[in-house]
Amino acid sequence: MTRHTYAWLLRRAVHWLDHGRLVVLDATYGQATVRAAVRRMAARRGVRLITVHCQADEGTIRARLAARERDAQAVSDARLERWPALRAAYSPPSELPGVLAVDMTKPLAAAVAQVLSAIGIAYVPERPTDAGGPSSPEVTDATRIVAPRI
Repeated sequence: MTRHTYAWLLRRAVHWLDHGRLVVLDATYGQATVRAAVRRMAARRGVRLITVHCQADEGTIRARLAARERDAQAVSDARLERWPALRAAYSPPSELPGVLAVDMTKPLAAAVAQVLSAIGIAYVPERPTDAGGPSSPEVTDATRIVAPRI
């Protein structure tokens, strides 16, 4: 993801936070500098910032990347052939306090419930199959930043 894209996401977050909305910035945030920009924005607006570090083993990540390549509607730039470079460029969010680690090899409903619980929202699956369904096809081992206005 480019600096331009991260800047655009930050501008959109500011817009929605200024309108009293909960914001989820769903991107890798693989370097401390881009995470610092989000921290500064959250501090200026007085919002609680929750960093979610989605994790999965190498095999799961590779399988999901391969599945993404077969999905004509996938829009991410993360692809299997780019995975070694993406992995090498990634820096875990160790500089951030209170990072919420989420195991993305478990069912998606478990991850959603964990994140929603961290922001104080009860999770109720819409359908019984949501509770035990497959994990998300999204690439994991990335940082998701959730900024609710509290």
